[in-house]
Amino acid sequence: MARPLSDDARRQMLNATRAIVADVGPNELTIDEVARRSGVAKTTIYRHFPNASALVLAALADVPASMTEPDTGSLRDDLRDIISQFMTLAADGTLRQMMIHSLSSRSSDAEFRQLREELRESRRNPLRTAVRRAQERGELPGDLDDELAATLIEAPFVLRRLIADVDVDATDIDRIIDLLLRGLGGS
Repeated sequence: MARPLSDDARRQMLNATRAIVADVGPNELTIDEVARRSGVAKTTIYRHFPNASALVLAALADVPASMTEPDTGSLRDDLRDIISQFMTLAADGTLRQMMIHSLSSRSSDAEFRQLREELRESRRNPLRTAVRRAQERGELPGDLDDELAATLIEAPFVLRRLIADVDVDATDIDRIIDLLLRGLGGS
């Protein structure tokens, strides 16, 4: 069983991982380079992270700016706040590269899949919560599947910002939210 990783070693590894992603992208990240830049032994890294993809996910999950769950009393305003938070995170080139990597990586490694799922859930929870609150207020149909609704809400922003690398401004956010609310049967 691996000894617990010290906070300093973890911080050094994750900072090095983010720096490497910024320099060469997530697909070129190697454990050797993380060890070289962080000063943490390769054996220590491998004891705590099964592969470079898991390190990228951990570095992304470690980003201090977490998504908050606004409760403005209006679904439109809650979505505007949540999407604006996402756009702020995705505006950082390193974070965007890591997000793209986590979205596009396929792995048979169970630990990697679990890390990716935990990260995905932490980013989607505010959307599901906003949808449930809107249902309680009567802004959305009560029988609407909140998971499916969260997917539909998230999709155009992920596509435009992460996949197409298109800047999305406040006007775009409002226009997309208006279309989404009509499609979801919002009042």
